[in-house]
Amino acid sequence: MTGKLAYEMTMGLFAGLIALAGGATEAKSAAGAPELLAPPVEGPLVAAKPDEGMDRVQVIMARKISGLNSVTCDIEMSRKRKNRYKRKVYTGPVEIVRQQGARLAQTRNGKTDEYVVNNDTIWSIDHNEKEAQFIPASVPIVGAYLKEAMEFNIFAAMDQDTLKLRGSQTLDKEPCWVIDGKSPKKLSTVGVPVSKMRVWISQNDGLPRKVNVLDEDDLIVTIRNVKLNPVIPASRFNYSPPKNYKTKNIFGF
Repeated sequence: MTGKLAYEMTMGLFAGLIALAGGATEAKSAAGAPELLAPPVEGPLVAAKPDEGMDRVQVIMARKISGLNSVTCDIEMSRKRKNRYKRKVYTGPVEIVRQQGARLAQTRNGKTDEYVVNNDTIWSIDHNEKEAQFIPASVPIVGAYLKEAMEFNIFAAMDQDTLKLRGSQTLDKEPCWVIDGKSPKKLSTVGVPVSKMRVWISQNDGLPRKVNVLDEDDLIVTIRNVKLNPVIPASRFNYSPPKNYKTKNIFGF
């Protein structure tokens, strides 16, 4: 699990971004190749008013998010493939409980990679290869960003000095703020290049509905079926690899 993957996990957590391993599903065409679900229906982009700005939006978001303790949703992550017409698509559900943990499962072509995050460890689990890799949550930068994800803080994954409110737009009739920015420079130390980003954040609950990382992979994360404050047992974020799984620290210590 590289720094870039951890960052994409964070975006996945934010964008709806950890999951029920057995419950993740994948959209497939009749031929068995993965394909995108129907994209959200977008309304017209309405430019921000003179009295609107990021400071005001962040105050409103903080107020709405303060009432959240847990979130579940379904996410779809897709990216371009070199010299291919169809995008590479991963889908799966997400569970996050504030200050406790998160789970994410990404399924593609019948293979599911599972991620479990708690206050001690970040696990990346490949059930096909029977391998569980981990990073201590105390590791600088990577651990810090995933902890912010567990606080529903989408702006931790963006450079505050680059944020710009473009305006408002509906996604599947959900009113959203549309915000442009860039990923933080400090993430370059763990292999994440600075990239432009665009985020659609619900004006109703302060959570993302879509994230687009505008790099060569054109990562798009779409969030659906958002449920606020469901009951999720703390045991969901405990993980011990089976005895027949190979276990290793991704950073070698």
